[in-house]
Amino acid sequence: MKLTRLLMVPALLAGVMLASAQEAEKTPFEFKVTGETAEEFKIEFIAHKKPDQSSAKAVVETYTGWTDNRESTEAIFDAVGKKWDAALAKSMRVHEARLLSEPCLKAMDEVNVPKEKDAGSDYSIKRGEVKITGEMTDEAGVFWVEAVQEVQIRERDWETEKVVERKEETKLRYACVKGEDGQWRINAIEEWVKDWSKGGGKGEPPMKWQPQGNMLAFIMMGMKEYEQRKPVPALKQDSAEAAAKAVFEWLIPTREELSNSLHSKGLKTWTDQLQKLFTEQYLKDMMKPFEEREKEEEKAREVESTTDGADGVKQVKFKQQNDWGGPVEIHVKQIEGVWKVVAAGYYEQDWSQEGKLKFVNEPNLYNLNWR
Repeated sequence: MKLTRLLMVPALLAGVMLASAQEAEKTPFEFKVTGETAEEFKIEFIAHKKPDQSSAKAVVETYTGWTDNRESTEAIFDAVGKKWDAALAKSMRVHEARLLSEPCLKAMDEVNVPKEKDAGSDYSIKRGEVKITGEMTDEAGVFWVEAVQEVQIRERDWETEKVVERKEETKLRYACVKGEDGQWRINAIEEWVKDWSKGGGKGEPPMKWQPQGNMLAFIMMGMKEYEQRKPVPALKQDSAEAAAKAVFEWLIPTREELSNSLHSKGLKTWTDQLQKLFTEQYLKDMMKPFEEREKEEEKAREVESTTDGADGVKQVKFKQQNDWGGPVEIHVKQIEGVWKVVAAGYYEQDWSQEGKLKFVNEPNLYNLNWR
């Protein structure tokens, strides 16, 4: 499993506390982080909202305070994420310099310049804090804590071209049980959603309670698989084909290794606290879909051809991996006694010439992993 930073997670902001700008909003937590590289990365979860499991309502408020991604904490995650990415990039540059030529490194840097968020973008979303609305016991004797989260959405109406804003509510409920130790824990989380399996396309579909996917299980499974990972193969640059293959067999896996190490070390301080708020049975139930899924082994890249280019460059083309993407091609050249990558890209349909393919340069080599 690849743990990418699309999660609502903390990351690196070297040596400083991350909630000072948000103190007026009383953020429920902050992260103390140190280290400027993936190898040095350390993070500490600091709870301003102290854990409370003395009642069902208290345990739900503790959990949502640490996870609901309200506007103030989202700002923390965004700021931290930039430093997280910087730490990974700094560590990777040492490895990249072994395989990639200077022009290749420069081109990658130019396309990877962080872009500031556009205040006038077509879509944005802001979440409020989850608020408790009631408590009830259902017919089966399950005790539920009900809650709601207000969401403000800003988006462009594609018919009028005007930017409109609207408010929505996400309704949630949490099944809670009291343990023998007197502590309350969450045993299920459900969300009030439309039942698209019913209604037959006539009018609005009925509503129903549906189990809510829990990101904690995804993170925990990623950590488990990281601990069971296979070692990354050694870098080979003794031939044009070996250097070209190294993009997929060494460079990209090395980046994934470092990225996953950041997540495993960084998120553990957070997930360790979250796990205490759930029953053991619910944690097991959350993990089942991930443990039962079929694991797909990534198909190794096969070289289709190697041709001579200009100025000593070898053009190594790989066989097409799937039906929708064209072949990938890596250009390599001997530099100071070893083969290094000087350019890379892929082939796609040339719409100006029927039946012809054209080569498209891809400065960010990591994007080739999806082709």
